[in-house]
Amino acid sequence: MKVDIPCGNGTEVYAIQAGYVVFATTAGYGMKYVVLGHGEKLSSNPDTYQYYTHYFHLSRWESGLDRGVHVSKGQKIGLSGDTGCSGSYHLDFGFDTGGTSSAAWDSNRRVLPARYLFPGVSDWNGSYDLDFAQPPQSAYNKNHGTYIDINVYPKGTSDSQTLTVTLKYREPGETIWTNSTMSKVGTSSVYRGYFGSSVWNKTVQYHVTIARNGISGYITRPVEKYAAVPSYFYQVYVSPPTNPKAPQD
Repeated sequence: MKVDIPCGNGTEVYAIQAGYVVFATTAGYGMKYVVLGHGEKLSSNPDTYQYYTHYFHLSRWESGLDRGVHVSKGQKIGLSGDTGCSGSYHLDFGFDTGGTSSAAWDSNRRVLPARYLFPGVSDWNGSYDLDFAQPPQSAYNKNHGTYIDINVYPKGTSDSQTLTVTLKYREPGETIWTNSTMSKVGTSSVYRGYFGSSVWNKTVQYHVTIARNGISGYITRPVEKYAAVPSYFYQVYVSPPTNPKAPQD
């Protein structure tokens, strides 16, 4: 999740959750920003946390925000501004994840925040499961080409054993969907799916369906609860692998 919050220059910015400083630095075009890591540590990498919050385009950050320093919930961490490629005074705030247990912060991997802000609340959004399945993310590696990752969080004690997560894709204009079962990545909450060689070097539409234990129908991304096929889709260009490890069809 990312949102641009309009505010005047020099508005005080506070940490939304307790965490640890990952960055308080200046990026390209002079953008000043702070990234905080939250939740459990996922690896020996000192900057790898369960999730992150970012605070972009600051006019300055508070002194003492060195890497690894603990920050309390509600602690002042800086002042808003328009540094970097901004154009107006505002705060670019977001929830991000590294995507895997070995990867640190990645601002392109955005997650919906309610799972972290409201732990233990099982029906916070009227059973629409908006945080049960996070938005999918496309990525690339040389062994498999373009692939899709999605974070799917168990909502019951048996979900982790009974979830069926499926990547469905087709070329625009086609009516038949190709199914690719998404496999769990290690012990993480990430499920990964690959595209077949028939769509390499092509643009495809795709969506993800999730069948849960004890629930009839599906939950999809894009979100349409109990609909086997949503009414709109994601789109991605499928780049082929340069060093394929296994057949894709």
